[in-house]
Formats: sequence, structure tokens, C-alpha cells
Amino acid sequence: MLKNSSVSNAISIAESFTLILNSRGLATDNFPRDLEMLVSHGLEIPIVYQRNLSIQQARSYICALSGSIFAERGGNSERLILGLLHIGPPSNIILVRAGLPQHIVNYVIAHEVGHFLADVFSVQQLWHKFMPEQQTEITKAFQWQEFNPRLELRAFLKGLPDRPSEITGRGEHIHEDTSDREILADLIARELIAPWELTKSHYRHKTRTEFAQTIKSSFGLPLKVAADYYDDLKRYMSPRPDLVDRMFSPLIERKNRKFFDDNQS
Repeated sequence: MLKNSSVSNAISIAESFTLILNSRGLATDNFPRDLEMLVSHGLEIPIVYQRNLSIQQARSYICALSGSIFAERGGNSERLILGLLHIGPPSNIILVRAGLPQHIVNYVIAHEVGHFLADVFSVQQLWHKFMPEQQTEITKAFQWQEFNPRLELRAFLKGLPDRPSEITGRGEHIHEDTSDREILADLIARELIAPWELTKSHYRHKTRTEFAQTIKSSFGLPLKVAADYYDDLKRYMSPRPDLVDRMFSPLIERKNRKFFDDNQS
């Protein structure tokens, strides 16, 4: 049984998404998975490819969609990025840099979906659970349509998390101190592409390099992420009774985030 809350949480979130896909008649047992198809049909989030994708270019595109005026920003907004999740009006959308290898595209989409599932979908499910009499209004709220403003007050009074009004530019200010939110999105992405229960069968009798090659070939997980996956499996399947090793184990999870940082330019 997994004891790490981040990994367990990621697996639980990914499994919930899989159940939704299955309920809509979408097959999830074909690997490598086509994340673009699953997300487009399962969550109805459009995926748009943009050449030389940057924060500034993404803002310009979203403003054009909504018919609002685009205001340029300085700083690091011209830095190229792999992908971006926009939540809110005029629509939920995932932007991906065009021209990337397919397995990298799959991982980028999975990462952005990880943000959506953890930051938006899970909040919506809580609202549905604790305000069942407001089903229609909640659906409108999370589709960023007009809804009764008292709904958000009711959610607040019940102690529910806020509805994200807009999420733009994930990764705009990512540094060494990787946030828990980014780590969770990476873990969800990894689980969506290469589920733990299927992947662990490849761990035994393989070196780290052999395992990474196998997981890349079988599931389409990027080599670096697959190699770090081996480290996580090793900790859980061949744990050391070393307290110091346990104390510093979360550092391994941060390696997945490094993949995203290394590929932002």
C-alpha cells in the first residue's frame, strides 16, 4: 500500500478521470494512450497548437477569443513554454507548442490536465457533493456561464474551496522551489500515461536504463520521467529501513518537475 500522500492522491485523481472516460464509452486500456483524444472527448477541453508558444502569445490568443484588448507585459512573458492551461472565459483551453515529438505532446497535455483535475474538477465535484440542490447552477458556474452569485457565498459558508475564476500561465514563475501544485500535476500526468499498477510489473529484474526504455516504448512516457519513476518504485517496492532516506524521499518526486523546467526553452 502506498504511504506517500502525493503519489496516492495522484493515483486517486487519475482513476476518477478514467472512470469518467469509461462511463462515456471511451477506452482507456490501449497504450500508449491518446491523451488528446481522451481529453477532447472526455472533458471537452479543446487543444490548440501554437508555434513558438510563449506566455505573451497565449495571452494574445485568449484575448482574441474573448474579444478583449490584449495588453503586452514585459518580464519573462516571451519565454517559450511547452504548454499552458487556461481556465475561465471565454472557454477552458489547453495550448501546446507545435512541432514537439508526440510522446512529449502527450506528457504536456497530461500535465495540464493534471492541473485541471486537481485545481478545477475536484472543486466542482465537492460543490456537487455538498450542494446537491444546486446542480444546474454549479454546472453553469464551472462552465463560466451566468449563474446565481449567491452560489459562491453558499460554497464559502459551507467551507468549500473557491471556484477558480481564471488560471492562466502555469509555469510563468517556476523556480527551484517547485510548488506542491506542480509536483501533483506531474504525478497525475505520469499516472495518466503509465498507471502505477501496470508499470510496477516492469520494475523487477531491470536496470534503471532498461526500465526507462521499456516504459517509454510501452506507455510513451518521456525517458527522463520514466527513469525517475524507477526511483519511486524502488523506494516503495524495495524500501530501506533508513529514516534519513524516508525523510528526504520527496526530493525524488521533484525530478519530474525538472523535466518540465529543462524543456521550457
